[in-house]
Amino acid sequence: MKRIEEELRIIRQQMEAEFLLHSERMSAQQQSLERVENALGRVEEALGHVSQEFRDYAHTTRSYHVTWTTERQRNLRLMDVIQTGLLTGGLETDSRLERIERRLARLEENQSGAA
Repeated sequence: MKRIEEELRIIRQQMEAEFLLHSERMSAQQQSLERVENALGRVEEALGHVSQEFRDYAHTTRSYHVTWTTERQRNLRLMDVIQTGLLTGGLETDSRLERIERRLARLEENQSGAA
């Protein structure tokens, strides 16, 4: 009987030790999960900032493109009016028109290269 009681006591101690070890493991896992959740929260926040910055950049780029396109169209209309006035006044030659067109083409290439 003493032997059985001793074996039961040993088994009980082993179970308690295993339970404590299991509890420590569960606590460590819980802490790890909390750290991962915190890190994910920080990543989500950073992604939100990056996403907002990208949206701002895209909006600015679109606005710049619209502004540049509008200004280009206005300048082209103005050049057409000036050229028409000069042509009808007999002051413009074909070679000058070709130089103006080449210059406009270079300006457009420079603008498209900058965008």
